[in-house]
Amino acid sequence: MSTANSARSNFKETFFSKHLLAISVFAIICFVSTIFINIPSASAKFYHEPLQESVSIQASDPQKDAILLNNPNRGFRLEVFAYENDPDFKAFEQYAKQYAKENVQLAEINFRIGDQTDNDILTPAFYTRLQKVFDVVSSYGMKVMLRIYYQPGDHPSPPPFQRVIGHINQIGQSGILEKNKGALFSHMLGFADSWGEWMKNVPYTEKQMYELTKAALANTPKEIPVQTRKTPPSGKYTAEEKARLGYYIHDVFGLHGVFAPIVDWRWAVMNQAQENPERIVEGEMYWGCQLTHAGHDDSGFYEDKDTKMEVKSMNVIGQLVSEHFTDFSVIHSYYGWQAGSDQCNKDWADKFSMAQWKNRFLTENDFKERNLFVDPVWLNKQRSAFDYIRDYLGYRLQLENYTLSDFTPTAGDDVKVNINLKNWGFSKPFGLHSGFGFVNIETGELVNDVPAGDPNTWIPRTNTTPERKGCISSGVSTILACGDFKKMKSDKMNTFSVAASLKLPSTPGNYALTFFVRDINGKVVRFANNMDNISGYEILKKNIVIS
Repeated sequence: MSTANSARSNFKETFFSKHLLAISVFAIICFVSTIFINIPSASAKFYHEPLQESVSIQASDPQKDAILLNNPNRGFRLEVFAYENDPDFKAFEQYAKQYAKENVQLAEINFRIGDQTDNDILTPAFYTRLQKVFDVVSSYGMKVMLRIYYQPGDHPSPPPFQRVIGHINQIGQSGILEKNKGALFSHMLGFADSWGEWMKNVPYTEKQMYELTKAALANTPKEIPVQTRKTPPSGKYTAEEKARLGYYIHDVFGLHGVFAPIVDWRWAVMNQAQENPERIVEGEMYWGCQLTHAGHDDSGFYEDKDTKMEVKSMNVIGQLVSEHFTDFSVIHSYYGWQAGSDQCNKDWADKFSMAQWKNRFLTENDFKERNLFVDPVWLNKQRSAFDYIRDYLGYRLQLENYTLSDFTPTAGDDVKVNINLKNWGFSKPFGLHSGFGFVNIETGELVNDVPAGDPNTWIPRTNTTPERKGCISSGVSTILACGDFKKMKSDKMNTFSVAASLKLPSTPGNYALTFFVRDINGKVVRFANNMDNISGYEILKKNIVIS
């Protein structure tokens, strides 16, 4: 090594050994300076992981029951006939007022078009009347379950098939359903048979019934389910179409002596409804007189087999749960409502009224023994079988807890949030959308909202096969009457997690974080929780002040 190089080497060693502490201090200062230089200003992003510990949400007090009954797209439904000689649809007002205390949100409208039977082209009067129905029902805060039919019972068969399929196509092409989809809950596929019920006087082949079903799907807005009385006719359906095809199961419970030909297909519908919880299902009680036909083993159907004065409510509940009922008629066998002038129905209407179930009180053991899920807080007050059906039809959403990322209230900052929820109801929600957002506390306006979650997947139970005693799958005159409903085979209740990242508002103000579920019209669902509420939005966190 040269003398020069040796000197340089000695200098380095001496310098660094003498000044090591100073160098180290300088490096630390540089590192710390870098950190401080990069600390965000009041307008810069400030975001930390991990999320905060889970924050619990208090379960609902029973006082909130009436509020929850106003949730859209579920619950009891009205049943009203729209006749050609009632162009202003005045008949609806009577029923809407009579059942107002039940907080009804849905209305099955049986829309008769006997005046169109001989017309290849639907007349303007048809569209004027139909629009009036949508307007009137909407004015009462309800949605339409539309069933179009030509003639009532004991009348001639429907028009030729090509005329019927033409009418369905014309309705779709007119745009009237698309225009009113915010007022439409479901299209109950009628047209064929008396009352549009697909039961007795259907002159069409299975292939034609399939074509009619496909036409209804194609001409109904994609957001709207299509319901059939029987299982859908055999044929090729897309996955989307299958999910949209549900059931309207009229004459659900009781003896089938007067409807013997339909027993086998009713059993098929029951099985399909249990196995396909993604499909919409609704139904009704028999008229009282239809429960009195002699000669059948109906001992499992009545609360008291000797007097036969009351339908056994737990058998009804077993079917509503196992078949994922979204809604149920509040008119059939309730309030003593009679079917026309039939004296038999008048004599028996009160005896088989659902009102009897208001005095059938339930205990926690009633639910445990039958493996039925129920919100334990809901049982904090005395409850009846009628209450359970009314409150748990369709969906009943309850938030469990949420996690929220640390953040400073800075305009445009990112916030991450995750929420867990349960659905205590009989079915998944239909026609609803969910997400997170911020509500301006002063104006009630929702801002910076982002979609999150899919209510279509919130199916409450894993397995809903019921255990019954003595049931035979076909050739019998009874369905639930074949034996007592014992319990569900449900093995667990599902929990759903919804997460999203969203930005804090950019406009100064006081905001609140919300998780929301709402329908196509923006009507917000209330949860079975005790939570602050602003403009219908349930609040997770308040007083987020953006300056």
